[in-house]
Amino acid sequence: MNPVSFRPRNLLTYQKHRREVFWQITLPTAVGGMLLFGLGIGAVVAAVQSQGDISRWSHISLILLILPTMFMGLILIIVLAGVIYLLTKLLVGTPYFANRVQDIFSLIGIRVEKVSQAAAIPFLRLSSFAAALRALRRGIYRGILSRSTMEERDTQL
Repeated sequence: MNPVSFRPRNLLTYQKHRREVFWQITLPTAVGGMLLFGLGIGAVVAAVQSQGDISRWSHISLILLILPTMFMGLILIIVLAGVIYLLTKLLVGTPYFANRVQDIFSLIGIRVEKVSQAAAIPFLRLSSFAAALRALRRGIYRGILSRSTMEERDTQL
């Protein structure tokens, strides 16, 4: 197999990308991790020392756990309120447009019915003609059969 050849990297854009990764991803993640680690160490030190108030640290931890959930809940409530507002605005104009759409589909249904009936007429005529021929053949056969049975009966008498 042939080795896959890659284009060489543009050194300037690659360095710019690496700087952006450091400032936008690596540094905020490291600072947040150090803050959480510091809070954890503070909680452990407060628990080990008899002077520290453990309930205060537990309340702080609980607040820090609840804040992101509350923030996301607030965003969801705002989005839900916006959707409700837009739906109420949409429902005001819906009856008019729904009636228009219903009328259009009614017209389409009427035209489809006319076209389907027009397309079925040749087949119905052919089927009725074939049925008439079968009935005529049966009638002729029965007529011949009934005459022959009458003649046989007359000869037997």
